[in-house]
Amino acid sequence: MVVVHVYDQEPARTRVHVVVRSASTPRQVVRQIVSLLRNFGWKEIEPSMVTVVQIQESEGEGAGHYRLRIIGYSLVRSALGLEGVCRLGWGGLQCEGKVQGSAPLAVMAEATVAAVNQAVGSAWVVVLDAKLVEQGGRSVALIMVRYGDEEVLTGSAVMHGVLEETVVRATLDAVNRRLVLYSGARPT
Repeated sequence: MVVVHVYDQEPARTRVHVVVRSASTPRQVVRQIVSLLRNFGWKEIEPSMVTVVQIQESEGEGAGHYRLRIIGYSLVRSALGLEGVCRLGWGGLQCEGKVQGSAPLAVMAEATVAAVNQAVGSAWVVVLDAKLVEQGGRSVALIMVRYGDEEVLTGSAVMHGVLEETVVRATLDAVNRRLVLYSGARPT
């Protein structure tokens, strides 16, 4: 389903608003719309003039189906300090990351990344930083990871429950932006 609404015909004020239900990413939809309009004579159309709203597919469809989900986590004291465990799932696949250290945020972020790297079969993701900040009277976990050799991604999660879950959700917020590439789904 595609609904397109075009405002104003003057090139300086032209805006195209699109509502789609699509397996393609919004970025791909913008490219397709721009290409289509240019083929119909709208030579002045630019990607910045296009706004896309993508309707969520039902569970089991779309890109969300290909993302890792939290199965379980724990943070316990051991003889060597803290031991963080994160279990993630995707379809029938289950992955577990275990890390030992002294800082709870870093341990849980590293355990989450270890589970992600196990899922993809390679050490593609590395934790760069993990912080807990106060914003608007709420605690927020901020996680920065490096994907591959250069790309830096960030994720955040507001603490609603326990610290461990918040850190896992923040780490997945950063990592799941690229997870479709890992899972075998169509690349973005």
